Amino acid sequence: LASMEESTVKKALDLNRKMPPSQIPKNIAALTQIVEDEEQQDEMTQRIDQPLESIQDTNNGASFLKCEYNRDGDHWRSPYTNEYYPQPHSDDMSEAFYPTGALKELESKANGMIKEYASLYYANPLANAYFFETTDSGFGACYLIKNELTHERGVKHGEWHSIHSFTVDENVTGKQTYTLVSTVFLRLVIEGDTFGSLNI
Repeated sequence: LASMEESTVKKALDLNRKMPPSQIPKNIAALTQIVEDEEQQDEMTQRIDQPLESIQDTNNGASFLKCEYNRDGDHWRSPYTNEYYPQPHSDDMSEAFYPTGALKELESKANGMIKEYASLYYANPLANAYFFETTDSGFGACYLIKNELTHERGVKHGEWHSIHSFTVDENVTGKQTYTLVSTVFLRLVIEGDTFGSLNI
């Protein structure tokens, strides 16, 4: 049974790779009509990187990026206040993940670093970092940058979405293994005499 479920998710992921990357939200909505099991749907959406969207932390007014690593159901955890938004009923988040101690301290420092880095290389960046637990002796993190340009440098509209996630696992001998996965989405809408109209 487990192999059948894995095969269903794998087929859905293979099909997604053949669909237009500019329409990933629509692609996922269509795939959920094929993969009817809720657990398989959740696994599938976790394994498909999507263009980044933001939501506002209503406690401090700052926007932050949404991804699978700060999501719990239909709520996303802010790296600024460590609270979920849209703000849920307290009973709804009894099992939600809230980093504490050293992990939360690392996350706070990482957010300062990624913001400083993004401001040096991007014009209008929104950047965040999220840390999470993997095992008793391991952890993971995800660094996100979203940048948008409008009517600049010959570009009518441009978007850059980068997602870099890594995990750190330690074995019984103390050896640490790092695994890094990076995904970049780039969209350009160009209109002008030189190239004509392009939407890529």
